[in-house]
Amino acid sequence: GKGNAALILGQCGAGKTCLFYRLAHDTFPDTISSLEPQDRTGPLKLEEDGTGAPRRMLDFPGHARLRPQLIEGLQAAGCVVFVLDATNHDPAVLRELADLMYDVFAECIRINIEPPVLVACNKSDLPGAASPDALRKKLAKELDGIKTTRHTLDTEGDDAAEIVLGTDDSPFDFDVDAGCPVSFASVSALKGGADVDAVVEHIAASLSS
Repeated sequence: GKGNAALILGQCGAGKTCLFYRLAHDTFPDTISSLEPQDRTGPLKLEEDGTGAPRRMLDFPGHARLRPQLIEGLQAAGCVVFVLDATNHDPAVLRELADLMYDVFAECIRINIEPPVLVACNKSDLPGAASPDALRKKLAKELDGIKTTRHTLDTEGDDAAEIVLGTDDSPFDFDVDAGCPVSFASVSALKGGADVDAVVEHIAASLSS
């Protein structure tokens, strides 16, 4: 069965919870840090001026590694939004996000779901923000590194349950290896309006069908 929720994932500081508030209420909170998952069902303020169909959104805290709660969240997911900070060029931050992505893609394959995934490149209005295309290439490279490591661990270990993405001899490719349709878009939770259209459209299209 297909889930009915938009699952919003990403790291602390990427603007994930701000995006959640922007979609839900069209407000931008001064400071917010979500340590607990937020589960809200209601029309999106930015979809048809809040008169659209109720949408369920799950905003998950940005801690690393899949937790049991997140696996439950994925079972409810009709679509996934990964929020990243396009102005943060720290390789460790990108690697952490790629690690979370890998776990999510593998879990989707394990439970046999294919929710459409949008990587929302937030803060794209700021100077120094990387383009969605550049971020896609960087993340694919990180995922390829993780894939290689996991393949190695997998052949040494005896845990047959580990799902390994992709193939040994070709680099990770979102279109082939993710197991779900993945798209990238520039957004700005701070500016809102047209700058989050891509996310509104992604959620509306994924949850309506």
